[in-house]
Amino acid sequence: MLTTVEKDVAQTRLQAAVEEMCLTLRRASRSLYVRDAADFACAVADLSGRFVAYPQDVGVSGFVGLDLTPAIEAATADGPLAPGDVVLTNDPYLSGGLSTHLPDVHAIAPYFDGDELVGYGWAFVHVSDVGGRVPSSVSVLNDSVFAEGLRVPPLRYVRAGTVVPEVEAILAANSRTPEANRGDLHAMLAALDTGRRRVGELTDALGPAGLADVGRFAREQSAARARTALRTLADGTYRFEDFLDNDGVSDVPLRVVVTATVDDGTVHLDLTGTDPQVEAALNMVTFGRAHSWVVTRLFAIVGTLDPAVPLNGGLMDVIGFTAPAGTLLNATGTAATGVRHATTSRVNDVVSGALVQAAPEVLPAASSGLVVPVVFAAADGSRVDVVEPMVGGTGAGTARTAPTAATRASPTCRTTPWRPSRRTSPCACCATPCAPTRAAPGAGAAGAASSSSSRRSPTARCSRAASSACAFAPGDSRAARRVR
Repeated sequence: MLTTVEKDVAQTRLQAAVEEMCLTLRRASRSLYVRDAADFACAVADLSGRFVAYPQDVGVSGFVGLDLTPAIEAATADGPLAPGDVVLTNDPYLSGGLSTHLPDVHAIAPYFDGDELVGYGWAFVHVSDVGGRVPSSVSVLNDSVFAEGLRVPPLRYVRAGTVVPEVEAILAANSRTPEANRGDLHAMLAALDTGRRRVGELTDALGPAGLADVGRFAREQSAARARTALRTLADGTYRFEDFLDNDGVSDVPLRVVVTATVDDGTVHLDLTGTDPQVEAALNMVTFGRAHSWVVTRLFAIVGTLDPAVPLNGGLMDVIGFTAPAGTLLNATGTAATGVRHATTSRVNDVVSGALVQAAPEVLPAASSGLVVPVVFAAADGSRVDVVEPMVGGTGAGTARTAPTAATRASPTCRTTPWRPSRRTSPCACCATPCAPTRAAPGAGAAGAASSSSSRRSPTARCSRAASSACAFAPGDSRAARRVR
């Protein structure tokens, strides 16, 4: 039986393993949005399908609470996973909410000790394009998931260590960026192989039972520390609501309501009263369960109160969730989800609005509430570059000046440096200054929004819908006019 010190050391080794997985993925990736904007992540899960180790500083932090079980069950309906298999999916409905929109492709690899399954490796990337009505596959005007691109149910992308050529051919035939996608998918495979080696080394040292014991210890530690942190919030029930300006189709604002109940170190979020799902791409699939993308603000609160809390699925043990079916935060059927980040960003600010009543000295003011992916696309669709997530200002707090060119809605995606974008795209960012801010000076001033300027060829076409998009002539690298 392992001692507490031995478990803690082994937990640190798992943490190092997922960080190494992320670094492997970043180095091997092909697209700007993965390599430079860091819209990716890796983790290790135990047999429950919950993460026991998640990166602290590399990649997207908001998916720490995902549950792999529904996707694994769907992929194994015709038989169990074997060594060397990798499951791939991007469909929010068919994966049980693992994916949140079609450009997010998730990969799951079983890890074995001999013939015994001991856990899973997980990785995801935001690929540049999966087909659909518009380049990048993301537009608020899409009224159905069928307009957003190729739906990939949980299936075996790799069997016994070999990529299934028929699956890869289907993926390539349904994307405007097949080579970039292929490079990013194979980067995930490299990351999962790294995790397999590191988990194998730990299993050799501890045995399968010891590894399982370490996973339970990691999740229990996170849950206990999260509960201790949340006990500093005043118990009670707090309500707040806000609106999305509209759904992109009509001028009717969309209501988001959160009733937060704080009780002895737990928080229950009830979204009853939130508007019904819409015929636009603002819906989020949760199946009525607490989803990482919806409760990210609670992770931030716990991390603020206890900066050393380990990131893993144990954080979800202190969170309850209610969202009526058929609403914006529990979409059903085939509702479009491509711009779900607009809705979840607003939801997390509404969570802050509720909980600031319980801890006014902890939570800052709301941020801009929106992330705008910037997309450059060739006029004929032959090339698509998802460049960066452009964000609004950051809300002021009581303790210190808020960061600039950042948002609490997407805390670890990065602004792409302009030099890499100029090397890879003929329509590239040439400057990313901060926008002027009207915030009052002081220790708790708000942070300024990011602002990008770009250049394009005279033949380029530009548009803005859900994303800020610029279309350029294929192969044309001339720069002429500024895109505003």
